[in-house]
Amino acid sequence: MLIKARTNAMGNTGYISTETLVNHDDPRSVLIISMWQSKEDWDRYQDSDTRKVHEDKYATMFEGPTEYEMFKMGM
Repeated sequence: MLIKARTNAMGNTGYISTETLVNHDDPRSVLIISMWQSKEDWDRYQDSDTRKVHEDKYATMFEGPTEYEMFKMGM
């Protein structure tokens, strides 16, 4: 599932990389860090129909809604 999502993201403008981290003490807790050239690139991908289809499929497996936070690298 995560490989398909990553492959889908890779074909989009501005995509850099993705890291998937699983909580050592609670393997049900997963953090996915996706790096993009700009917030606009991420926004465009997040709003894409392809991504929405994947997100809808995954939502049935999650215990709650996906939470998003935006960070900048450096200062």
